[in-house]
Amino acid sequence: MLNFGNFVLHDSESKIIWQTFDAPTDTILLGQSLVAREQLVCSISNTSHMSGRFALKMPRNGNLEMFALEYPVRRDYFYWRSCTRNARGNVLLNLDTNDLLYLLDTNGNNIRNLSDSRTIFGQALYRATIDADGIFRLYSHNLDRYSYCVGLIVIAISAALIFRHRARECKAISNEASEGLVIDVT
Repeated sequence: MLNFGNFVLHDSESKIIWQTFDAPTDTILLGQSLVAREQLVCSISNTSHMSGRFALKMPRNGNLEMFALEYPVRRDYFYWRSCTRNARGNVLLNLDTNDLLYLLDTNGNNIRNLSDSRTIFGQALYRATIDADGIFRLYSHNLDRYSYCVGLIVIAISAALIFRHRARECKAISNEASEGLVIDVT
């Protein structure tokens, strides 16, 4: 286990043969990227880590997308897009050490910021997670003060409008398979 959360398996020559950063689930960590044709899928709840109803996908066209899955037929219902479809080459979603969440094109150019850098005094760890409620949140944990901050940036929907909101808690679409696509507008 490396200091930044990547669990790595080495062969007899110390070459990496497998690492968790190559197989993201619902979270990306510092230094990790979501590359073309990969996706993050939320857990069904905070206590059950079976696959839930929401995903964040990076298709080959470079347009980062969030969607709800309909059961039993698996159709995508997109509720947010990065509008970076015309980016050249494959686009990467990155989380860096300054808590910046952004999209890079093939040439390494920053084509869209999804968060604003916030200064946290001391050492901090960051993670970006698509939570069970379908909201993509950036979290921080201050190692010096043992504090935990939720929702530095939130991407979700409210009354069919896309928004970015700094908040401690937000609600979105129900993740229960038995319920329909319900928007909480409170």
